[in-house]
This record gives sequence, structure tokens and C-alpha cells, in this order.
Amino acid sequence: MTTDPIQAAIDALEKCRNYQIGDEIDRIVCPVIEQLRAHQSAQGWQPIETAPKDGTPFYARFKTPFRWWPYKKDAQRQGYPEGRWQEMNEYGGWKNTDIVPEEWMPHEKHASTIKAAGGE
Repeated sequence: MTTDPIQAAIDALEKCRNYQIGDEIDRIVCPVIEQLRAHQSAQGWQPIETAPKDGTPFYARFKTPFRWWPYKKDAQRQGYPEGRWQEMNEYGGWKNTDIVPEEWMPHEKHASTIKAAGGE
């Protein structure tokens, strides 16, 4: 289930479109779906389900509270990393996570920003 209200509206309207209600509902619903999709695309971020799966690099983002949890200095001296990301769980606590993105944007969209920051 998505937390993006625009995507939720698109999903709900798509379900309405599948009902055999008649042409009148299609006349109302179809333009709204297209307007929402256009607004979503103009933002640049797209649902992760539509991301390329051919190895093409892209930017991803998350809509979940995260925090950086630093490991103690003793652990770092023993070869552990400085820390790791943790995601808020459903009870308000924190859990170690392998981050799963929720949205993506083509890599080329920010190529000038990366170069300005000294990246590739």
C-alpha cells in the first residue's frame, strides 16, 4: 500500500474505471487520472514499481523515518563500521534495515547537480 496520496488516488480511480458503470464515469474519471499522472511525472518521482529493471542507474527515495545509529568506538576499532541505518518500526522503535526504496527518478535528471558537487 502506498503512502503517496497522489498514487493512492490514481489507484482508487483505476479501480473505479474497471466497474461497468458506463461512459459517464469514464468521462469524469479518465481525465482526473491523467491529470494526477501528469502532476506526479512533473515532480520527477515515480512509483518504484515502474523503475527500470535492466541495470539502468536511477535515484531512489524513501518515505519512512530513518536514523543513523553510530556504533560504539570499541566496536569500530574491532572492524565494525561506524554505524548503520535504522528504520522506525510500527511500534515507534527502531530496527536495522536493508532499505527498500519507494520512488525513483531517472539518473540524468540531476546530472548537473552531481557534477557541481564534484561527482561523476
